[in-house]
Amino acid sequence: MQIQVNNDFTTDGPFTQAQINSFLQDEQTAINILDSTFTNNITVTFDVGFGSYPGNGQILNNQTISTGDANSAAGFFLSYSQLRNDLLTFGQPGFFNAANLPAGNSINGVSNFWVSSSVGAAFGLFTNAVDGFVGIGTGFTPGAQRVSAFLHELGHAMGRVPENDGTSSSELDLWRFVSQGNRLFDGSNPNHTFSYFSLDGGATQIAQWGQNSDVSDFLGPDSNPPSNLTPNDPFNENVGNLGQLTAADIEVMEALGFQHTVPNPPPPPGTTANMILRHGADGKYEIYDIGNNQLLAAYSLGQVGTDWRWAGIGGFFGSDTTDMLLRNANNGGFEVYDISNNKLTNAAFMGTVGLDWQVMGFGNFSSFGENDMIMRNAKNGGVESTTSATTRSSTRT
Repeated sequence: MQIQVNNDFTTDGPFTQAQINSFLQDEQTAINILDSTFTNNITVTFDVGFGSYPGNGQILNNQTISTGDANSAAGFFLSYSQLRNDLLTFGQPGFFNAANLPAGNSINGVSNFWVSSSVGAAFGLFTNAVDGFVGIGTGFTPGAQRVSAFLHELGHAMGRVPENDGTSSSELDLWRFVSQGNRLFDGSNPNHTFSYFSLDGGATQIAQWGQNSDVSDFLGPDSNPPSNLTPNDPFNENVGNLGQLTAADIEVMEALGFQHTVPNPPPPPGTTANMILRHGADGKYEIYDIGNNQLLAAYSLGQVGTDWRWAGIGGFFGSDTTDMLLRNANNGGFEVYDISNNKLTNAAFMGTVGLDWQVMGFGNFSSFGENDMIMRNAKNGGVESTTSATTRSSTRT
């Protein structure tokens, strides 16, 4: 994928060259992430404003938020059978099946859908219009937080939107469930109905959709109501500061029809367990698949500084597989590394805890349903459990 942007630095401002350069750097970081993650041979164009929203040409009233949308005038209207055929033909190979995309002329009684021009391009449908609009407030901290805002809004501009014109539903509603087998086809959700993102017909919740804000955003731990399925996720209504896509983000874009980089091959048949080893001299990690009392395959996970020591494994991040927790031996900082398909897919800094505190174990010690860490003070025997949270808000017009 190739993302092109037309930047507006004049509606708001004036800005110094240093401010513009910093903005462009974060913008390009987000674009590089999206271009390298999604491999469709298409070019899409977005208008981007710094402190303003090109969709209406106005300065943002609140500079601590971001906003983005697909160009609804450039979208395409498809019947369900056409949409299903395009997803099966042009979408991620092996992603769609009878459970998540059943055959027929309608689904849950709905037969007409709207897709963004970016999704249309992935289907071989093209327009000369701008594909979407993005506005990034000046109040975002440069770096990972603003990169998260860019990823969030560019995702909207690409098609992660709930638009419903009364006759055609957003294709995002294909993945919006209120219970197994039952979808919510309502782009504005005026009744604030609970719904969740699922890819297996509603049997499994990957993330929960906004109820009192944007219904195409995920709920996070600091949302109303809160959800711990996607902590510190750029696609949350509060974008956090991760600065990269999560497995849930990639899956929702795949569900819209975008193809992504094929990960490492799955473990060989007969794999019963995995073992992670660290090379002490240089901090390199490898994962080994074990089955039938032998090593079946080995994969390089990557290299982490030697001052980071092993602290444990568990479900600390996302919803895909087991994660690895490391601790800095010099300052007590913790980082969690998300592992999927035998590779490191994400990393997040969890915070710093004094070196007097030592890890005892992991489990659900709070009432939120996440995996918590319990620590004990080596000097006085005190015991504490820890969780994490995210910051910064994001809205969509």
